[in-house]
Amino acid sequence: MSIIVPMYNVEEFVGVCIRSIVESARKADHAAEIEVVLVDDASTDRSLELAECELRSSAVSFKTLRHITNQGVGQARRTGCGAADGEFLWYVDPDDEITETAVQTVFSSLDAIPEHGFAEYPRILWETERGVRRPPDYFVGSAPGGRIHADGAPISTAEYAEQLLLRRVPGVVWTKIFRRSILTPDIVDTSRQSEDLVTLFQVLDRQPTVLFRYDAIYVYRQRNGSLTTGRQYQRGSHDAYEKCLAIARNSAWFEIESVPASKFFEISRIAVPRLQALASVGSLRQFLSYFRSVTRSLDHEDRLTLREPGYLGEGRTSRQARLIIWSRKAWMLSAIPLYVYGRFRS
Repeated sequence: MSIIVPMYNVEEFVGVCIRSIVESARKADHAAEIEVVLVDDASTDRSLELAECELRSSAVSFKTLRHITNQGVGQARRTGCGAADGEFLWYVDPDDEITETAVQTVFSSLDAIPEHGFAEYPRILWETERGVRRPPDYFVGSAPGGRIHADGAPISTAEYAEQLLLRRVPGVVWTKIFRRSILTPDIVDTSRQSEDLVTLFQVLDRQPTVLFRYDAIYVYRQRNGSLTTGRQYQRGSHDAYEKCLAIARNSAWFEIESVPASKFFEISRIAVPRLQALASVGSLRQFLSYFRSVTRSLDHEDRLTLREPGYLGEGRTSRQARLIIWSRKAWMLSAIPLYVYGRFRS
């Protein structure tokens, strides 16, 4: 298995990251079966030196690649993917860690990963800037309080894509263990924002089977200065979403009309951040166009729901129907506040 670590000016964190990999491999007695691929994206600090120092004193093999100029984490991941020799690929960000049992957990499940697929580990440990580690939880936007799929059971490409767009599964690459056959350098996106999501949709375009595992193997560190806390991140996420929609529209495995699916609150939950991103860059035309498309999706889903046999036959379901109607009114009235908030927040 190849663990790919892209890095750029992370000397404060990278030593802890590499030590967590080495220690987890040692405890699992799999050090000889792992290679670490370090990709230095033209760092100006001692990131690479510290990472290599940690690995030289271990039994884990490693290789180093350097970019002459800074090209972004997407290109660094692509470089690492092309250089990796393992049958399985796992991305680990240099300011995060893996758990002590991560390597053993992953190796115990490698044989179960479909020949044309990858494993999803949606539960992670959180560590705040103050070093407080929270218990395992689902990533941002994941299904609250529960699993969306059985542990160890495969899920189809179309179903996984729907869960991804509804943010029930993390749109990041570091909670996945990929088979090399499904992840090749040419489909690793090199954008500067939200490249993970685009990469995942390009993987999905190869129609993989996804295996869900609910062991917590990753420690995500929240910190200022990371890509996901930058002001430009939300703006870039809209462009990434448009790329994903383009991939889906051209695919034979997905009905774009079915996304977002079914429930008003789930639809609005993923629509609102995108609307705010459009407003933040002052694109009123695109804002209104996307707002109308979401409204059409809501209209379609509400009609299907209200036409279900017996839906209006009981007091309980009648109340649900009224909730749909009032939710729609609230949605229509939200357009101007959403635009104003997104525009001036930027």
